[in-house]
Amino acid sequence: MKLRVNVGLVLKGPDGKTKHIDACHNVTVTAGLAALAAYIVADPPGTTPFFKFVAIGTDGSEAFNSDTALAAEVGTRQASVPTSSGAVATYSVTFAAGNGTGTIRELGLFDLSSAGVLFARASDFTEFVKGGGDLLEVVWQLTFE
Repeated sequence: MKLRVNVGLVLKGPDGKTKHIDACHNVTVTAGLAALAAYIVADPPGTTPFFKFVAIGTDGSEAFNSDTALAAEVGTRQASVPTSSGAVATYSVTFAAGNGTGTIRELGLFDLSSAGVLFARASDFTEFVKGGGDLLEVVWQLTFE
């Protein structure tokens, strides 16, 4: 089995107009894979979404399998209702105006809002500035092949 992960980003200004669109892939970290394996055999399986928090940060260092957290987290939001279709799980999150401001250079998918297990980290996208009035939409897709 192979796991492919894609992340989409849309930054909107206070006027609702799109300021930045990007997409990237992430590194699924060792701790995330171990937690996924544990979740798959949970009893009963699938009772609650396991990885449901998306965090954004300002550190642009490369993502590695050994990562356990974002290097400079500035905001975290819980996915609305994670969905699945076939072998694709999708998490959608909105960082409202005033939440997670700064030059965004990294993203993380976690099981808890703080001190959680990092499942995946992404940093291979074009950095952008999220101002105090901007809204950021993140769509994170996990594809099992």
